[in-house]
Amino acid sequence: MWRCGNNPQLADIEIWGEQAMISQRHAGPTALRPGFLLVLSSIVFNFLLCFLNNFIDIHNATVAFAEFLIILAGCYYVRKEFLSHLGKLSLASLYFLFLIFINPKFDVKIVLDIMIMCIFFWLGKSSNFKEVNLTLWVIIMVVLIVGAFELFFSDTYAEYFDIWQYYVNKGTLTADIVNYAGSNLYVSAIRGAGMGRTFFQDLLGRHRVSSVFLEPVSMGNFAVVLFAWALCARFEKHSHRLLLLGVAMLCVILGDSRFGAASCVVMALFRQSQAWRSRAVVFLLPLLVMVCLVCIGELNPMPGQQVPRIINDDFPGRLLFSGQLLSYWTWPEWLGLEQSRVYVEDTGYAYFVNSLGLIPAIIALGLFAGSAQRNVEATMMQAMISVYFATGLCVGASAFSIKTGSLLWFLYGAAVALPSTATTAQREPEVEAVQRLQFGVVG
Repeated sequence: MWRCGNNPQLADIEIWGEQAMISQRHAGPTALRPGFLLVLSSIVFNFLLCFLNNFIDIHNATVAFAEFLIILAGCYYVRKEFLSHLGKLSLASLYFLFLIFINPKFDVKIVLDIMIMCIFFWLGKSSNFKEVNLTLWVIIMVVLIVGAFELFFSDTYAEYFDIWQYYVNKGTLTADIVNYAGSNLYVSAIRGAGMGRTFFQDLLGRHRVSSVFLEPVSMGNFAVVLFAWALCARFEKHSHRLLLLGVAMLCVILGDSRFGAASCVVMALFRQSQAWRSRAVVFLLPLLVMVCLVCIGELNPMPGQQVPRIINDDFPGRLLFSGQLLSYWTWPEWLGLEQSRVYVEDTGYAYFVNSLGLIPAIIALGLFAGSAQRNVEATMMQAMISVYFATGLCVGASAFSIKTGSLLWFLYGAAVALPSTATTAQREPEVEAVQRLQFGVVG
């Protein structure tokens, strides 16, 4: 066993290294670890249910039950973390009971969304980087293989994965919606004739690849999560970082994700500044974006005091709808005491604030932004998550989906679990060797 000698600054590394080696001896095969299994299951379970829909009718209750089982399994594996935060969880439970009492139409989905964040964050914290690395690259390979099958053998893919009918059975799409594209893919998987593809229209046509996510928006979210991790994680070689950045860009192109491309550009610029080091910026960024949306809504109200709706289903149109909806609300809707009179699924800020209430939403953001990190990687990832939600919530609530949220919070938890930057900068060669053994490719 290696020693730190008399250097007190390396004591934490010695303890952490010994614990890491012991846990790795007794953890069993990485492929059987709960983090690996649960993150992978979260990403592919809709894809598998879509295939089963060819043989049995899969309805929304079935999908919800499958997601509930994943969450329940996650709760079991992080039960000690839940017990250690029992006080906060009790206060949160009392608040949700209050909302249910005040608002009988309260949507419990927000409770599940918050549980997903906590569960996969804690799973990431308890995972070694060998597991994290394997989880990430197995998911990437699955996404790219299925995506290639969808792109090059579209008719065969649509025959076995009738995504349109799957979402009709779920209730996401109504049976009376006209399928103008004449495809079994999701409604947004084929760019309209007047819009066309943003990236490589002549090469890839109007088809937007969804892969195992079944809808292109999640493919874009997946690309942004990969891009954020590529900017933040530790890598043994610079080529590993470039490879991951390349995969992220490939997913943006396959899904023709304008949001993904824009978010990656913002993250790259944010990374080059020093703003990501400030917890105040991390806290204020989503709030400032929401205030800007309200201003847009106030300056561009619906004509004749009409109820807000999406007029142009593109990025500017979604931004305008988000702003108009927020400016249309009364105070009970802002405080979460009354359900929004207009649907909130297509605007993430409205969904989060109306479901949770403005004051608790700000408190939750403050708890996230105010948590001090002990290493650069976690601090940077914290900032990238702030950018991701600040931009993503403008046009939808898909950032909360378990399909990509599980991986995001799992990676963030893994970053938080790294030893402090100040300590690792002074480590001895023996410590470096143990860390490489523990982390695998990411070190």
